[in-house]
Amino acid sequence: MSVSVEKRDVCFPPDWEDDERMAFLFSAFKENRDVDCTDWDGKIDFWSPLIIDHCRRRGSVCVNLQELNESFRRKGSVPLGLSTVLQSMN
Repeated sequence: MSVSVEKRDVCFPPDWEDDERMAFLFSAFKENRDVDCTDWDGKIDFWSPLIIDHCRRRGSVCVNLQELNESFRRKGSVPLGLSTVLQSMN
Protein backbone atom coordinates (compact mmCIF):
# COMPACT_ATOMS: atom_id res chain seq x y z
CA MET A 1 0.00 0.00 0.00
CA SER A 2 1.41 3.41 -0.91
CA VAL A 3 2.04 6.12 1.65
CA SER A 4 -0.53 8.44 0.04
CA VAL A 5 -3.26 5.80 0.34
CA GLU A 6 -2.35 5.13 3.97
CA LYS A 7 -2.36 8.84 4.68
CA ARG A 8 -5.75 9.22 2.99
CA ASP A 9 -7.22 6.56 5.29
CA VAL A 10 -6.09 8.55 8.30
CA CYS A 11 -7.07 11.99 7.01
CA PHE A 12 -10.58 11.39 5.70
CA PRO A 13 -13.70 10.14 7.46
CA PRO A 14 -15.38 6.86 6.44
CA ASP A 15 -17.96 8.82 4.40
CA TRP A 16 -15.14 9.56 1.95
CA GLU A 17 -15.56 6.09 0.43
CA ASP A 18 -19.35 6.46 -0.04
CA ASP A 19 -19.85 7.78 -3.60
CA GLU A 20 -23.48 8.78 -3.06
CA ARG A 21 -22.78 10.66 0.17
CA MET A 22 -19.76 12.37 -1.31
CA ALA A 23 -21.71 13.44 -4.42
CA PHE A 24 -24.03 15.31 -2.05
CA LEU A 25 -21.17 16.79 -0.02
CA PHE A 26 -19.28 17.86 -3.17
CA SER A 27 -22.33 19.56 -4.68
CA ALA A 28 -22.83 23.31 -4.49
CA PHE A 29 -24.78 24.86 -1.65
CA LYS A 30 -28.30 26.06 -2.28
CA GLU A 31 -28.36 29.80 -2.89
CA ASN A 32 -29.94 30.46 0.47
CA ARG A 33 -29.78 28.46 3.71
CA ASP A 34 -33.53 28.96 4.19
CA VAL A 35 -34.24 26.80 1.12
CA ASP A 36 -33.02 23.66 2.93
CA CYS A 37 -31.27 24.24 6.24
CA THR A 38 -30.65 20.49 6.72
CA ASP A 39 -28.78 20.31 3.42
CA TRP A 40 -26.79 23.43 4.26
CA ASP A 41 -25.97 22.44 7.85
CA GLY A 42 -25.02 18.89 6.87
CA LYS A 43 -22.39 20.17 4.47
CA ILE A 44 -21.05 22.75 6.94
CA ASP A 45 -20.90 20.08 9.68
CA PHE A 46 -18.91 17.76 7.40
CA TRP A 47 -16.43 20.21 5.87
CA SER A 48 -15.65 22.51 8.83
CA PRO A 49 -14.02 19.83 11.03
CA LEU A 50 -12.22 18.42 7.98
CA ILE A 51 -10.73 21.85 7.21
CA ILE A 52 -9.74 22.33 10.85
CA ASP A 53 -8.07 18.90 10.89
CA HIS A 54 -6.29 19.76 7.63
CA CYS A 55 -4.94 22.94 9.26
CA ARG A 56 -3.81 21.06 12.36
CA ARG A 57 -1.95 18.47 10.30
CA ARG A 58 -0.21 21.26 8.37
CA GLY A 59 0.48 23.28 11.51
CA SER A 60 -1.03 26.39 9.96
CA VAL A 61 -4.37 28.16 10.02
CA CYS A 62 -3.63 29.95 6.76
CA VAL A 63 -5.39 28.28 3.85
CA ASN A 64 -6.81 29.32 0.54
CA LEU A 65 -9.63 27.95 -1.52
CA GLN A 66 -7.39 26.64 -4.29
CA GLU A 67 -5.23 24.67 -1.83
CA LEU A 68 -8.26 23.19 -0.10
CA ASN A 69 -9.83 22.21 -3.41
CA GLU A 70 -6.67 20.33 -4.33
CA SER A 71 -6.31 18.76 -0.89
CA PHE A 72 -9.89 17.49 -1.00
CA ARG A 73 -9.93 16.44 -4.66
CA ARG A 74 -11.70 13.11 -4.99
CA LYS A 75 -11.99 11.02 -8.13
CA GLY A 76 -11.13 14.05 -10.27
CA SER A 77 -13.69 16.35 -8.64
CA VAL A 78 -13.31 19.20 -6.19
CA PRO A 79 -15.93 20.27 -3.63
CA LEU A 80 -18.06 23.06 -5.04
CA GLY A 81 -19.07 24.60 -1.73
CA LEU A 82 -15.82 25.20 0.13
CA SER A 83 -16.00 28.97 -0.33
CA THR A 84 -19.34 28.92 1.51
CA VAL A 85 -17.84 26.77 4.26
CA LEU A 86 -14.91 29.15 4.66
CA GLN A 87 -17.28 32.12 4.87
CA SER A 88 -19.29 30.31 7.52
CA MET A 89 -16.16 29.48 9.51
CA ASN A 90 -14.98 33.07 9.31
